[in-house]
Order: sequence, then C-alpha cells, then structure tokens
Amino acid sequence: MTSDLYRLPEGLSFNFYAGASPDINERIQMDANADGAGGVIPDIRVPLTEETVYAMYVEGKNVVLDMVVATFKN
Repeated sequence: MTSDLYRLPEGLSFNFYAGASPDINERIQMDANADGAGGVIPDIRVPLTEETVYAMYVEGKNVVLDMVVATFKN
C-alpha cells in the first residue's frame, strides 16, 4: 500500500492510500466498508509486472489511469 502526502498552507497536510482491497476469495473489490462487505469487482485489471511497478513507484505514473485511457481509446 502506498501513501502520498500532500502539504497545504498553514502546516496542514493530508494523504490518500492506494492499495488493493481483496475480498475473502482474494478478488479485488472497491468501495467496501470496514468489514469488507460490498465493492465492485473490476473486469479489466492492470497487470502487476516489473514494468508497471517501475512505472508507478519509480516514474510516478498512474498506471491505472493510463490503462483506462488506453482501454477507452480503442
């Protein structure tokens, strides 16, 4: 899980966490509650490869957004 810290004026800051939320069957879900109930199972997945990890963590790219844009361009 990653976290980006955003600094604001007056010494304030906030962050967003990015990571997978698997259900009890290890399928990725979105918008689940604290008990893990709910969520949407994605039908298009970003492959977890050396290239995507490098792009995300070293180059700072949003590989999920890039996949969405590429999917809807076709």
